[in-house]
Amino acid sequence: MVLEIISGILPLYLIIGIGYASGKLFEIDTKSIATITVFVVSPIVFILSISKISFSGIAVIAPFITLFFALCFSFLVLNITKLYMKDGKTPYLSALMSGTGNWGYLGIPIAFTIFDQSVVGLYIAIGVGMQIFENSLGIYFISRGNSSPIQSLKNIFRYPVLYAMVIGFVLSYFEYTIPVLNDQFFDFFKGAYTVLGMMIIGLGLADMHRFRIDIPFTFTVLIVQFVLWPLAAFLIIWLDKNFLHFFGESFYGPILLFSLMPMAANNAAFAAKFDMFPGKASVGILASTLFAIIYIPCMIYIFIS
Repeated sequence: MVLEIISGILPLYLIIGIGYASGKLFEIDTKSIATITVFVVSPIVFILSISKISFSGIAVIAPFITLFFALCFSFLVLNITKLYMKDGKTPYLSALMSGTGNWGYLGIPIAFTIFDQSVVGLYIAIGVGMQIFENSLGIYFISRGNSSPIQSLKNIFRYPVLYAMVIGFVLSYFEYTIPVLNDQFFDFFKGAYTVLGMMIIGLGLADMHRFRIDIPFTFTVLIVQFVLWPLAAFLIIWLDKNFLHFFGESFYGPILLFSLMPMAANNAAFAAKFDMFPGKASVGILASTLFAIIYIPCMIYIFIS
């Protein structure tokens, strides 16, 4: 199982490498690719993926848990990093990246490897909370580096993923499937979503004039991703086992796997779109994704398998 997980992760690194090589060899406009990813591909993927989830029982509560922790960690990081980061923009980028993770591109293939299909649906429901954060307050944070609070608030409503999620919820509630948006159509866009999202990381690295790791930024977000998020998952599991008795065993594996994910690849697209250090974001995402090759299989072997 561990070998299957590693073999499932490695192609994503190859896509990053292809993006990097493409950025070095050709004059590629990273912003245009980020625009297609954010405005076209992502909304279609989330309409279709959410419409397939049966939101009942635990699946209704699960998104609120991850949304709650995303809000807590992002505000915590924003206020702490303002104390020691030199520029005024990086704390907002840190806040976005602390409240998000690569639960989709990386996490869903792993979930299919280790869980039954019904449990994978619960895993995706858990991720919906983080996606709501990313496309609401997350957009506000990434906008604040270059825009006023009012303009940043307006930007939330200019991005289509939130509307797409609402459409997905409506389709799920009424159990309605749009005929033309079948599984084949979904697979096309799901593949494009993964390829474009991971290539943007490589393009962001290629756009850097020189490779440099922002140690305070990278270290801060790595601590949040690989320490605070897993601790939050263990806290929920402990509370449920000893006091709440609400979620049950089927919830523990998905919430723990969700908490192990590295930095979200989508953030490279947002950083490119808003001129918020896309190279710095890409280096942080790459560092956390490299660490995840060892970290995720080890944690799954110890706590889930």
